[in-house]
Amino acid sequence: MKVRAILDATHGSRASLELLAGDRPVTAVHPARDAIFQALSFDPVFNPRVEHQRPAQWLTKSNTFPIGFLDTVVRVLVERNIEFEIINGPGFDEEWGGPPTALDLRDYQHAAAEAVLRNKIGIIRIPTGGGKTILAAALFDRVRKALPGARCLFVAPDATIMAQTAETLEEIFPDEVGVVWEEGKDYDATIIVAVIDSLKIRCKDILRTGQPMIMVVDECHTFGASKGYNTLQKFSAPIRVGLSATPDCEVDQEPDKIRNSRIKGNLGNVAYEVNVHWLKEKGFLETPEVVLMPGQRPAKPPFRQIGIDYYVRKNANRNRSIAYVAEALVSRESRVMVATNTTSQMESIVETLLERGVRHHVIHGGVKGKARTDVLREFGEGAPSVIVGTVLGTGVNVPSTNAMVVADGGSVKNAGIQRLGRILRKKTGGPVLMVDFWDPYWGNRSRAFEQEGWEVTDLRDLSLHDALTRLMEIESEQRNNREQEAV
Repeated sequence: MKVRAILDATHGSRASLELLAGDRPVTAVHPARDAIFQALSFDPVFNPRVEHQRPAQWLTKSNTFPIGFLDTVVRVLVERNIEFEIINGPGFDEEWGGPPTALDLRDYQHAAAEAVLRNKIGIIRIPTGGGKTILAAALFDRVRKALPGARCLFVAPDATIMAQTAETLEEIFPDEVGVVWEEGKDYDATIIVAVIDSLKIRCKDILRTGQPMIMVVDECHTFGASKGYNTLQKFSAPIRVGLSATPDCEVDQEPDKIRNSRIKGNLGNVAYEVNVHWLKEKGFLETPEVVLMPGQRPAKPPFRQIGIDYYVRKNANRNRSIAYVAEALVSRESRVMVATNTTSQMESIVETLLERGVRHHVIHGGVKGKARTDVLREFGEGAPSVIVGTVLGTGVNVPSTNAMVVADGGSVKNAGIQRLGRILRKKTGGPVLMVDFWDPYWGNRSRAFEQEGWEVTDLRDLSLHDALTRLMEIESEQRNNREQEAV
């Protein structure tokens, strides 16, 4: 008897699959079910009959899978020539309607909001400085106008982004924003802003007052670990939106496939993309100069010490060079961020800054809550200085930053793009520079710049002295050009 499928996608975070032969459910193992298991699996030799190999996304007892994989399941059914019906519910406008947001949005922000509301799920690929927070506010505003009293959830990867977002949303929605973290437990608020770690711990307290109608996940590329995946699955918000400059939906490396598969399960595919170069042409973003400085030879390594620690993080010569570059830029009245990966590298760079009397700030995972916000505010509003930290790579918003110095190096392709985002926001006066240092892993980072269309001024073959001299010439040229444009 011919088999057909019914897909119910009205449950928020998960969809259900039912295979029918006539009007009776198919209870035995079926090739289509095996193929769906295979498509949702991370294991290329997956055997659906072996319980421990079954994919985490598929729940056998309920026959459900994450809503973001709906298109994957449909593709398998089409390939198997199985008729199917999707119970998907009407779109946002058809179901709830409501007036458009009154917030002042750019045209592409309106289009991005419409794209995700149309299907109630999707990722918006938008560069830093493209207005992600105001876009999230507009989505909340649309939902709240259509459904008065609807709860909204904004999920941030760390406390810095959470605090900055909460401050902006509070200005737009006074007295309606609650923060869930170490210093705030406003579970009953209409708009909840939470960091993922606190969300995991306080999930039951938040859900006790009702499920959110919309969930917006900022920097969603960081939510591929099982912790983030499992936490977001507990929230059955019917509208699910991801925001990121680098969502990484197609990567060849197997660990990244696993991470991206989890992100897709919760938030679906990229629904709308804003090109960074188009934003630059329209004058919404800065046009920074990307400069590659020469690498520095480490001291003779201890027995068997190899890898990124040797070449990058614990390379004292390299760390001193980074401090010299930061000092030179600050001497030209620039505000300089130095992104590190470990506290030991951060301390090594800070030691040189102290020796040379350079004004600086330090920020890391141990600086919590209001103290972290205060450090960033002092850096952004005070005298030109250097800020060195382990939490400066993603999402930190200090618009007055002139230069980003990449200290952590490494082979992560999109790390450089995320670092570049710290200086893309429009600012008045001063140069805009990103400085990286060559290491054996530069090839991966350079490919990301090539794919995104960023040109790199390569100074790796010069001595440090000559490269630093050329860097200062580039800084002066850019400063003069910006002053002429302002006249």
